[in-house]
Amino acid sequence: MFLDVTESLAEALGLVAPTGIIVVDVSPGAGAELAGLNDYDVIVRFDDTQTVNSWDLGRFLMAHPSGATIIVIYCRDGVVRSTRLVLGERTAQSR
Repeated sequence: MFLDVTESLAEALGLVAPTGIIVVDVSPGAGAELAGLNDYDVIVRFDDTQTVNSWDLGRFLMAHPSGATIIVIYCRDGVVRSTRLVLGERTAQSR
């Protein structure tokens, strides 16, 4: 699950701007966990696509097949990091 970064969340997390999506509730065994993402990491980019909000995430995921490996750029504790993430299978609910 993800939350859009609002101005108040950006301020609380010490972010420069209210852009990106916050990772919430990483599921055990899911692609996010396997890639090393934690709750409250802020994703700002997938591959070469800036991620401003959850709408951007949805568009990006629809354009990439399950099993694709992508680069995720995220912030944790004020440090910009990157990881590789393999997109999981989509369920009917997530389409």
